[in-house]
Amino acid sequence: MSQSIQSTTIASFDVKLTTEGLIVIDKSLADADEFESAMDSWNPEYENTPVIASLLKYYKGVFDLMIKDTQKTISS
Repeated sequence: MSQSIQSTTIASFDVKLTTEGLIVIDKSLADADEFESAMDSWNPEYENTPVIASLLKYYKGVFDLMIKDTQKTISS
C-alpha cells in the first residue's frame, strides 16, 4: 500500500475566462511573515523556512506585476 504525501498550497495564480468573455484572476498567497512564524512554531530546526518565506515575498511581487500587466493589456 502506497503512502500519500500530504501537501498544502502556499501560492497559486489562476487566470480564467468567463462565459461573458471576461478575464478573472484569482491569486492566493500565504503571508510570508505568518508562514515563517507558523513554521518556526511547528519545527524551529527546519532549515528551509527562510528560503520559502523569501520565495513567498518574490511570488507576491511577480503576481502583482502579472495582474498589473494583464490590466494594462486588457484596457489597451
